[in-house]
Amino acid sequence: MPDLIKLVRCRLCNGDFSSEVLQLKPTPPANTLYKFQEDAISAKKFPLNVRMCSRCKHFQLTEIVNPKLLFDDYVYRTGTSTSFHNHFKDFVKSLEPWLKPNAMVLEVGSNDGLLLGLLRDAGFNVTGIEPSELLVAESKAKKLNVHQGYFDENFVASNFGLTKFDLIVGNNVFAHIENLSGAIELAGKMLNTGGTLVFEVAHFLKILTDNTFDSIYHEHMSYHTVISMQKYLQEFTELEVYNVELIQTHGGSLRFYVGKKGEHKVRESAIGEIKQIEINNGLEHSKVLLKIAEQIKELKSQAHNYFAKLRSDNINIFGYAAPAKAVTFLAEMELESIGISFIVDDNPDKQNRFLPGSGIKILSLAEAQEFANTRNSVLNKQADNYCIFFAWNIGTELYKKVKKIGLQNLKVLSFYPTFRQEKIA
Repeated sequence: MPDLIKLVRCRLCNGDFSSEVLQLKPTPPANTLYKFQEDAISAKKFPLNVRMCSRCKHFQLTEIVNPKLLFDDYVYRTGTSTSFHNHFKDFVKSLEPWLKPNAMVLEVGSNDGLLLGLLRDAGFNVTGIEPSELLVAESKAKKLNVHQGYFDENFVASNFGLTKFDLIVGNNVFAHIENLSGAIELAGKMLNTGGTLVFEVAHFLKILTDNTFDSIYHEHMSYHTVISMQKYLQEFTELEVYNVELIQTHGGSLRFYVGKKGEHKVRESAIGEIKQIEINNGLEHSKVLLKIAEQIKELKSQAHNYFAKLRSDNINIFGYAAPAKAVTFLAEMELESIGISFIVDDNPDKQNRFLPGSGIKILSLAEAQEFANTRNSVLNKQADNYCIFFAWNIGTELYKKVKKIGLQNLKVLSFYPTFRQEKIA
């Protein structure tokens, strides 16, 4: 596969694309961090455009970066976030009443093994699939059964044969799969009678209502709604959505429960309620992309007006957390060159690396504390410090962490759904 391919038809149903497009600024692959700043700044950029399928209403990127460039050296870790640890614990508890003990469970995109370990500890027979060699090694060190590779027909045939599963889980991974229709249908073939595919994906509705456009980046190839997923499964597969839940992760996500048609009681009211909210917000029409573009333009104006007033030798702007969304945000807001001094991140694999595009260095909390000690002593409490929470979806968690840095006159800047400033120290 070349580094970039351009889709001419929908990846789910092969339908035609709408004429409307949400065109963001080209960016490098957002999770590729660099050892040297000059390499980060000169990293190759790829188009970032979203369209809607006119037939199944699925929102998706139309330019696809080779998944090997995106995921082979993936460094995002679920386990660095307390919020996600608690979220997965609650998810496992919710399974226990209806999933039999020692049930066969497969996790697609098992990352560092956080969820897989919790499922194992709950008494389930667990297996994972993960493309990152680093994360597979970490999972195996935890005595977890994880296969390195991508979830497709050839890999499954070689590693699993005719093995069937009672539950297949894909949390925050079904937006990342290039051949999405193939992956969903493959999961359906691997289910036991009465089995369930459960997957969590960010809700496209939130990009509209909360203006969280920064969740659009190359790893996220699909942007999900109940409208499109239900329509696709019903009309083009032997599967169906039998339940949907709204959950809080990633600023607002959908948890789909999918099974073979006729094997589960369909919770029509739960599905219909969420679907109606989407319809009321125009998510079955591609013109919603133009509305999102206008919202981004307005936020950019607010941000530029704010930072234009901060011209001072004494100010310090930094970030906390270096998620992929930071790359989209900085590029689209044109804030790559405003003098952000560093970004703090708790993931050791990100520290002392540079963010693609902007070239901002990523530091550990300890390094940031050393910076704060020097700055506080030299400027004697007279300077202002501004922190952007790039991982806004775990903002509550970050408030506690940023205070530990020890910077004085500290203000947190938030951009979603609108711009605001809050002094916290």
